[in-house]
Amino acid sequence: MLKIGIGIAFVALLLVARWLHQLGPGYSVKRGGVSFYHFDNTDWKRKVKPLPEADPKTFRRVRASGGRYGKDAHQVFFETTDIRGADPASFQVLDWRATYSRDQHRVYWASIAISKDPEHFEILSNAYARDQTHVYFGARSIPGADPVSFEVTDITTGKGRDQYREYVHGRPQSK
Repeated sequence: MLKIGIGIAFVALLLVARWLHQLGPGYSVKRGGVSFYHFDNTDWKRKVKPLPEADPKTFRRVRASGGRYGKDAHQVFFETTDIRGADPASFQVLDWRATYSRDQHRVYWASIAISKDPEHFEILSNAYARDQTHVYFGARSIPGADPVSFEVTDITTGKGRDQYREYVHGRPQSK
């Protein structure tokens, strides 16, 4: 009886693992085409979108991207969006959340080019980053923020400061 119970529990665990795997995003190369799939929380269905512009012969997933980035010999994709101008040969994901990435020329937030200084780009928290000339909150450059003195003061509330002012969610606050 114990063996049957263990067997049922094992099968249930496999089914749950398969179901959870389907919730995450990813790419599929089948029947000569590339598709992106993800789980849509609004109607609780797995959605699949073909990427006709992707080359199935050279397409592959980008490592450490949580299934959100893929590339072929000529272009890079963030989910279903072609990242215009991204270099597939030098493209890499920079953080475990797979929001910041770079190639030899630019830094990207999701599919948006945000910096032309990949050599000096630094992720400061889950929302803040900087290069030599700018501080960023997500994809947005914070006007007037000093990248040299900027520091994150509270990750959970999105607070940061530089030598001139304090910021909440990338917005300057009055002192």
